[in-house]
Amino acid sequence: MKAISLSVLASTISGGRPRARVGWCLALCLAVIAGRPAARAQGVIVANATLAGTDVGGGEYAYALTLNNTSASTTPIALFWFAWIGGGASFMSSLPTAIQTPAGWGSVVTGGGDEDGYSIQFSTHTSPLRPGSSVTFNFLSLDSPALMAGPAVLYPEYPTLSSQVYSGATGYGVQDIFTAKVVQPVPEPNSWFLVGLGLLTLGLVQRRNRNK
Repeated sequence: MKAISLSVLASTISGGRPRARVGWCLALCLAVIAGRPAARAQGVIVANATLAGTDVGGGEYAYALTLNNTSASTTPIALFWFAWIGGGASFMSSLPTAIQTPAGWGSVVTGGGDEDGYSIQFSTHTSPLRPGSSVTFNFLSLDSPALMAGPAVLYPEYPTLSSQVYSGATGYGVQDIFTAKVVQPVPEPNSWFLVGLGLLTLGLVQRRNRNK
């Protein structure tokens, strides 16, 4: 069946009978609708993050930052901007160092100067975080967990751990805004082994003292 141009339909409508014009008007509407591309469904991101800090001495803390793209999301995450909010404000008081990222992810420290704090932008073009998945980043900082958990020093109206995620690696597409939570670090398996060994040694010493 040959396609009927909109101009032909319009001229036919203007010159036809009233009842015919109604039919042609309906045909014109259907032609316009059929000619439009279908709108893409907008995705959803529901994300959160946790920050666990360990005192490594010298006033420095080793942090493990875990980003969770929950199962309620329908879109992967390709950009995670930590301690930052749209508009350009960065919230960490000290410069983060020794940043480590998983394979496929990169990092850039943003902010700094007398009137701004620091933030970290984690992004990937090859390994987006899919719904129901998690990824962990590591860094060192002079900011204590208590400082991280409070309001930003330079922007006290915002939590230090304010963060945003995007579906696009350059900060576009679907996004979500949330505040990461400070949590207690989970001991490594080696730490549990040392604790168990210490308890065993203490038990043997107490038993020997009782025998004496």
